[in-house]
Amino acid sequence: MRNDSYYTLAFDSTHMAVAAEKYLSARIAVSVMPTPRKITASCGISLRIELEDSQRLMEALESNVSLVTQSRLYMVKNNEVKLIVKKKKNNMKAKNPPKSGGPKEIKGFIMK
Repeated sequence: MRNDSYYTLAFDSTHMAVAAEKYLSARIAVSVMPTPRKITASCGISLRIELEDSQRLMEALESNVSLVTQSRLYMVKNNEVKLIVKKKKNNMKAKNPPKSGGPKEIKGFIMK
């Protein structure tokens, strides 16, 4: 049975969702899923990534900037959705990264 807490990547286009699934599935376990209803700006396709893969997810995102610029990373916990990563503006440094086991700073992006 799946955990009630996981990361989801939501995309601006189905093309990017398919490309991201291909790229990430070679590195970590991902599942294609409908975007949670609480995420409104999306093409409707998201990728689910389990929490235990957070470090490898961050490494994969750091090595593929176009993936991050065309997606948003959320944490879903008991059906509550929280934005984790958005594109950094004006080369600002990360502010308030999640604590204890969560993803760390991604070069060029802000951890919410």
